[in-house]
Amino acid sequence: MICPMKPHLLLIGLFFSFFLAGCSQLPFLTKKQSALQVNSTPPAGVYLDGSLVGQTPYYDDKLKPGTYAVRLLVDGDPTKDWQTDVTLAPSIVTVLARQFGATSDDSSHYLLALEAINQKDSGQLDVASTPENVIVKVDGRPEGFSPLHLENVTEGDHVLTLTAPGYQELTIKAQTKNGYKLIATAQLARATELTEGAVLDQATPSAQLDATAGAKLTPAPKTSPTPKVTGTLTPTPTKKAAAAGELEPPYVTITETGTGWLRVRSEPEVGDNEVAQVDVGDKFPYLESSGTGWYKIEFESGKQGWIVSRYAKLTE
Repeated sequence: MICPMKPHLLLIGLFFSFFLAGCSQLPFLTKKQSALQVNSTPPAGVYLDGSLVGQTPYYDDKLKPGTYAVRLLVDGDPTKDWQTDVTLAPSIVTVLARQFGATSDDSSHYLLALEAINQKDSGQLDVASTPENVIVKVDGRPEGFSPLHLENVTEGDHVLTLTAPGYQELTIKAQTKNGYKLIATAQLARATELTEGAVLDQATPSAQLDATAGAKLTPAPKTSPTPKVTGTLTPTPTKKAAAAGELEPPYVTITETGTGWLRVRSEPEVGDNEVAQVDVGDKFPYLESSGTGWYKIEFESGKQGWIVSRYAKLTE
């Protein structure tokens, strides 16, 4: 039997078994209603604006649209007490998932939400993370570094994988919808010897959204591709050149990024300031450190830029 669904109902993250039991149990959201789903490992008490409303896994589809302070507390343990603000949109289910570690640095979480866009025949994807500049893979394919924006996203199920040196891998299962932008905001947990990765509860739409098996995301076309730098490395005039084509320290070696290359930026910050791309394994003269996770290098003779220091080895 096919259950009739209201066309305005957009659900992400509805994987509780009772939603699949029958039509009468499926939530029908109006424009005056929003829904929130919260999951955590281990289970935690859920507080909205300071009031205890339940335990994870938690779901409420009778909330008014607006911003709520969501607090998760595990068995009254002050070391597992976490709070964040969540904005709920009308007729949308927002998904929040948290995996508690020994400390906040050892913990991870993600937030999924949908936002309507004017483009009706495809979707979009935005990924933001803490830390920034983590590798974002979509369905196993590297798409770039966070913060990441993809357009022309095909509708269907996708797997987002976020990785960065020194952090646990985070995997998010979600579904995109034509006419909407899926916004994924995540925090990665620092890696420890005992943990190799973190996979939080999957976030998938209800049966109302038609999943497309094996669907792929396509990034927005670039009007002016950034040149890949693979040329001869030349130290700055103030540094003594090494014999036999080697660099005189200090210099940096580009380490594995997961994409085979690394962006060079005009300033030590993420934005629309990419000036080049350098390959993994290449070496460049080191100029200075920003003190905030960036190295300044000379990527071509007379041309300087900034790279993320976690993807470079400094030889002094």
